[in-house]
Amino acid sequence: MPVEVRDVLKINIVLVGFGLLNNAEDVRAFSNAVKSDVVPTAEGLVFGFSNSPAGLGRKLALQRDRISIDLTPDRTAIEREFPAESDLDRLAEIYEQAVKNTKSKRDLRAHGYNLELVFDQTSGLSSLRYLGDRLFGSTNVALEDWVLAGGSGKLVFDSPAGRWTVLIEPRLNDENSKRVFLNLNLHKADSQLPELNEVRRTFTEVWEKAHYFVKHLDKSVSI
Repeated sequence: MPVEVRDVLKINIVLVGFGLLNNAEDVRAFSNAVKSDVVPTAEGLVFGFSNSPAGLGRKLALQRDRISIDLTPDRTAIEREFPAESDLDRLAEIYEQAVKNTKSKRDLRAHGYNLELVFDQTSGLSSLRYLGDRLFGSTNVALEDWVLAGGSGKLVFDSPAGRWTVLIEPRLNDENSKRVFLNLNLHKADSQLPELNEVRRTFTEVWEKAHYFVKHLDKSVSI
């Protein structure tokens, strides 16, 4: 049976060195522009993706859209939980309006995109063994008297689009599970804020690359 993506857990865009919606006036203007209630949900430690540190800041929620905005003076993350591919345009629109309705702006240092998903692999093996076979099965990494029991990995690729990082491991680190967790990050060392059409295109590219990687991995003995 072909591998099946069970859930896309979240997708986001992160702006490094660039805080958005810095005051109540900005938030009101943004709320009017996106035609949705924007609700403060947290103040203090704000957490990002699994590989991102926490920072002091605020969190806003567009509950109808299942979109949250993590805000610190030095970082903004705009995230959609459990998205369908058809939700990506709305997420890009939220990004654009957050930028437009922020009066005081700082210099952007870099930006990136993240997607997390879970897929069911149908090899009959545990996810730990499944990943070990596909990531390391054709390489002679074992020492004498060692037998490869499984694995997980972090892979880094450079491309014209930027640097891609893939973190792949058993779901919830349960080595007996058949489910696999994947985090895909695209990092762009670009000091120019991306425009709406670029963000739309990149969300789609990240979505497609994550799904393609799952299928490519599933067919591979070793990538």
